[in-house]
Amino acid sequence: MELRIRTIKEIKDIIYRENAKIMDFPVISDFIFPELYKEIVILNNTIDISTNCSLFNIIEALEITDFYKKNNKLLNIYWIIGNNIFDYWVMDKNGKIYYWGKNEKDVIDVNINFEQWLQFAYLDNDNDENTDSYESLYEGDYDQKKFTEYINKLKEISKELSEFMFNALY
Repeated sequence: MELRIRTIKEIKDIIYRENAKIMDFPVISDFIFPELYKEIVILNNTIDISTNCSLFNIIEALEITDFYKKNNKLLNIYWIIGNNIFDYWVMDKNGKIYYWGKNEKDVIDVNINFEQWLQFAYLDNDNDENTDSYESLYEGDYDQKKFTEYINKLKEISKELSEFMFNALY
């Protein structure tokens, strides 16, 4: 499969095709969300996009964010939008996305907004399809050419994101 960065229209078409039921967006007074985020997360299902990116529907995002806010003051300024296997992708009040290891005291700035996060998620999905399993990466069986192509595509989205994923995977 060719690795490519999809347009937001292409991503929305995929999401809407797979998720038809729509919910109301709850009133959340302390956050101003990007319109694209509000438009997508009112769909019924949490969307498992790739190994590294699941996007929570608004109800699940609200529940998880509220849970962590009680135990971690850091989450008072962030909103959890999705997860990366065990850790989370969070959004600040300006719509910027960060990576947060739930046992960490701070977030990692990967220098992306929500649109770029969606592009990353679907690029990561393509990479999943090109890779039999992430275990092969750790076992040394991963195709270096495919890995380099993936990292280079991530650089088109964000240099910081590509460095973060390189360090996380390699």
